[in-house]
Amino acid sequence: MPCPALQGEIIEIAEQSSSRLGSRLRVESARSVEAPPPDQRVADATSAYLIDGETKDDDCVIIVSPPDFPDAVAQNTTGAAIARSLLGVTLGERVGAPLLTASWNGRSYALFPRLSGFQENKIVLRAQKLWATPAIMNWLQESFQRTAVECGADDVQDSFLAPLAVLSCDEDLPRVIRDVADAAASAVSAGRVRLVTCLAHNDLWLGNIMFERAAIPGLAPFRREFRVIDWAGCSGEGYPGIDAVRYLLSAFGLSSRSDQWIKAYCEATNLSRTDIALGCLCALGHIGSDLNQFPKTQFVELALTVHGFLERNGSLDGLRLRDFGK
Repeated sequence: MPCPALQGEIIEIAEQSSSRLGSRLRVESARSVEAPPPDQRVADATSAYLIDGETKDDDCVIIVSPPDFPDAVAQNTTGAAIARSLLGVTLGERVGAPLLTASWNGRSYALFPRLSGFQENKIVLRAQKLWATPAIMNWLQESFQRTAVECGADDVQDSFLAPLAVLSCDEDLPRVIRDVADAAASAVSAGRVRLVTCLAHNDLWLGNIMFERAAIPGLAPFRREFRVIDWAGCSGEGYPGIDAVRYLLSAFGLSSRSDQWIKAYCEATNLSRTDIALGCLCALGHIGSDLNQFPKTQFVELALTVHGFLERNGSLDGLRLRDFGK
């Protein structure tokens, strides 16, 4: 539970929210959601609080910005609104949308319907991932098809060469990653790769996928009614493949199952493995160009993991070939 002073703040926010929703919340039920350990939290991490409703359907979660970063939640909800506008009504339903947004003492907050996440039990989690992944990957494929934009010569420098240069010049990254970024830049400059942007969440992993609640929490993912949350780092001009790769890595790691799903993703989107590799490298460069409160050590770990996956399934080979495409 939060300290008494913080509890008082949350009660006031809950009262303000309940009033706007027609007194559907039991304000006194406000309680904090367990946060990650301090060494795993970033400085601008938001805080979450559960609020029970008059009925189960009214149960909510309040997300509150930290005092030092009062716009953190507003950035999240703005990103979600951008994603919904680009995706349209049907695909946009999968974007976690707030019931209301407001500010309290200068700090932005938002109220969301309460959802369920993946379970921690390894056996249950395995079954949940196997069942939910087809729906998630299908949504990613359709989202690419809906938002993909073929880029012209005017976009090459800012959209592709600049983020690749971020990787190639980052001395904290291993030489192998910097070298493949240089190879990708050469392929782009020579016109040997497909240049396309699309909507990208950029932090799509198991923890950012939630499900409509079921009577038995463990059954929620089996209904496949999922919502993607935490859109603060999204980009309407992002890169293909990064969301699929990051989700699959979090779900199945460096396994043959991840390879199979990437193959299916490529076939459904008409993207080659080389297109996926270029997209992932540019996305990493985009993230690396503005880490904000994201620790550099975690970024390096992310780059290594994504690179390892692309290397393992041969996606990087095409970028290294001088006669690529011939």
